[in-house]
Amino acid sequence: MAKRTPTAFTLSVRNYRGLKTVSWSPQGVCALVGPNGSGKTTLLEALDLLRDALLSGLARALENHGGLAAVRFFGAIAGDEVEFALDLDGRQWSLRPAHLEGSGFRSWERFLVDGREMITREKGDNNMVVQKAGGKKYPAGDTLALACAINNDAVDQQAIMPILNLVRGFWSYGAY
Repeated sequence: MAKRTPTAFTLSVRNYRGLKTVSWSPQGVCALVGPNGSGKTTLLEALDLLRDALLSGLARALENHGGLAAVRFFGAIAGDEVEFALDLDGRQWSLRPAHLEGSGFRSWERFLVDGREMITREKGDNNMVVQKAGGKKYPAGDTLALACAINNDAVDQQAIMPILNLVRGFWSYGAY
C-alpha cells in the first residue's frame, strides 16, 4: 500500500469576523493554540463557511453564519472586503462575497491553476467566464462560479477536484 502524504494547503482570510489578515498553512496533524478570543475558532469557521457555500449556496451559508454584515471584520473601514483564498497543489480559489441590492449575491471570484485564470467572475456580474473555453460565459446568478463550473461541466473536473475535495472533506468540531 502506498504511503499517503498529508495534503498541505494555505487558507488566507481577510476582514472575516475578528480576523483582519491571516494566512494559515497546516501540515500533518496540527493544533491551533492561543488565548481565548485570538481567532482559532474563527479560522476554522472560515473553512466551514466555504464548504457550506459550495454545498448549499453562498446566501444560505452566510445566513447560517450570521449574515454578510456579521462576517465582516468589526474594524474594517468602508471598502474593505471580506476575502477568502484557498491554495492547494497549484490551484487557487479566491472569493469576495458581495450582495447587491436587487440582484442578490454577485461575488468576485477567481479559480487559477498554476497561475492561469480558469474561471473568473466580477463583482456584480450575473455570469461567470471560463477562460479555457475561449471566454465562454455561463449564467451563474446567486451560484458561486466554482459551483456553476462544476454543475455545467465547464472545466476539467480534475483541475477543480483537489480544492473541492479539501472543502467538502473539512469538518470542524462545531459542524457535526
